Amino acid sequence: MMLDAPQDDVQARRDVRDQLELKPIKAAYSDIIQTRHWPLKLDGVAKFFGPKLDKQPDDMVLPLFAGDEIYLSGLNIITTGEKSHTDFHAVGDIGYVECFYDINGTRLETALFYLRPDDKFVPLKSINDFSKRLEWDKAKFAALEKWFDEHMPKVTDLGVVEVSESSPTRVDLGAGMAYIITVRDIHTPNVPLWFDVDLAKETTNTEERLKSMQYKSIDRPGQSVGFSFDGKFYRLISQNVGGFRSRRKFCGHVSALGLKSFNTSWSLSPKAVYE
Repeated sequence: MMLDAPQDDVQARRDVRDQLELKPIKAAYSDIIQTRHWPLKLDGVAKFFGPKLDKQPDDMVLPLFAGDEIYLSGLNIITTGEKSHTDFHAVGDIGYVECFYDINGTRLETALFYLRPDDKFVPLKSINDFSKRLEWDKAKFAALEKWFDEHMPKVTDLGVVEVSESSPTRVDLGAGMAYIITVRDIHTPNVPLWFDVDLAKETTNTEERLKSMQYKSIDRPGQSVGFSFDGKFYRLISQNVGGFRSRRKFCGHVSALGLKSFNTSWSLSPKAVYE
């Protein structure tokens, strides 16, 4: 889905989207969505951002680091009774977040952040505006990071977790808590890189396990995955250590399905906590 940026020139945005200066902030922005926002459910979004807005705001600026398009699942196009929808919430006085919910109406598929313009805002009308606009975007992004640190739960970094199709992986969270990750290869010729990540609480109670399950697609090596458990937020990077058919690196499906046999167990000491 192409994104609207009425303050900017369309061709100018295309001309600057691959600038090297944008790469670090794009990566940091993606990490915020993956690890700080994605684990929230419908009620969690309202808890931290406040009630949804009655209508789409008219003072939104699409930041350069957000790109020009967003990818959504096409399932809701052919599924009857689906509850997919989009809500807007204010992010302090910095901007807004647009939350895209999937067909069940409660799980976040992705999110998009917009910024509020001020007297220092620089519309991108040509590539000559890039440096000044990037400076404005960076300042706003720093304010966004600060807002998250002040209003959202801390994130415990579990580091890299090795996964394989041959056996499930148990991630020990401490205090008797654990999550299960299993992997299934879903490679297709047109998808060179694809993990679907399902994480679920280790329990013999099927209903409780299904309720705790959290899902996310991974489309590049080293991509962070965020999930929440009992109000705590965690971050990890799943790394394939072999076992996929045809030995294709970073192509698989991570699914919390089985709990009976585990050849891999990770008792992880948190590497870092994002303050």
